[in-house]
Amino acid sequence: MSKELEVVLLGLSKKLGISIDLLWSALIKQAYIDGITNIILYILGSFLLVGAVVALPKLIKIWDLEDSSFEKVAWILLAIPITIYVGCFFGVVPDAVTALCNPEYWALRDILCRF
Repeated sequence: MSKELEVVLLGLSKKLGISIDLLWSALIKQAYIDGITNIILYILGSFLLVGAVVALPKLIKIWDLEDSSFEKVAWILLAIPITIYVGCFFGVVPDAVTALCNPEYWALRDILCRF
């Protein structure tokens, strides 16, 4: 560890009343928790969006809205969260993979981003 990181960790550990080793091990554990949580939430969100894409044509038929302007609006309204979700993929998934594969880097980056 660099001297700057040790100073930050020492100051943080003194504020919390714990040792640097305990603080560092807690950050490493948190990296795994954060990575797993992000992946699970992204998978659940994927299921939700796939369900919406599958359900929308069926709902349009049930409500007898075929060939109406509402059908186009419904698809456009569904395309907006899908676009946002795909865009988030490039921020969430790499961070989750980093947290799982290299937790020390994740913990170091997390500390440096906060201070």
